[in-house]
Amino acid sequence: MGRIKRSFDLAFKVRVAEAIENGAKTVLAVCQEYQLQRQTVERWLNQYVSGEFEARSKRVSREMELERERDKLRAKVGELTMQLDALKKTAFSPPQSRRDNSWIISSKNSDPEIRLADPSGFLGRPTTPVESVRTIKNRKKTRT
Repeated sequence: MGRIKRSFDLAFKVRVAEAIENGAKTVLAVCQEYQLQRQTVERWLNQYVSGEFEARSKRVSREMELERERDKLRAKVGELTMQLDALKKTAFSPPQSRRDNSWIISSKNSDPEIRLADPSGFLGRPTTPVESVRTIKNRKKTRT
């Protein structure tokens, strides 16, 4: 069987290197405690001394900050997309009424060519009988 490859996070590597650098532990003690190869621990110690861990930790923290910002922006895009879809539905759909065949005609917007399809009136209220287009045209002719 082959060895299982383990990965260690940056904080663990820094803790190990600091313990060795401060003299709290020796390289051999760390290797035995965590079952690590001596070469690996020495590489971590060299990276710690050269400042490579600091640069890497700054880069990692910047990446994490950018990921959080990206997640916020994606959530905002999703929210705005939902709002836009809702507005499109309300703006471009015809108004919903109780009956699809009802019309409202007042003196301001009446057109003699329009016939009412709902003789019972708007919202089911009784109205006067609707005049046909011919009757409306005849009235115009007699007035002039």
